[in-house]
Amino acid sequence: DKGRFAKNKVSLKFGDGRIIGGKTGYTLEAKYCLALLVRGESGKEYILITAKGDTQKDSARDSLNICTKYAE
Repeated sequence: DKGRFAKNKVSLKFGDGRIIGGKTGYTLEAKYCLALLVRGESGKEYILITAKGDTQKDSARDSLNICTKYAE
């Protein structure tokens, strides 16, 4: 959701990669979660899922940090 990422001041781009789409969620057990489809610098696509975020912003920031480090 472009609006959600923009609202949380998290970029949709990382290096030469890009976040294609995502879905947020929340449960008492898993807290804030985020599922993303990302396209890495090489064009390879990845599914990334994070959980246990204290806030939506934390969940988005954690996901972007993972993308930046691992999605090639």
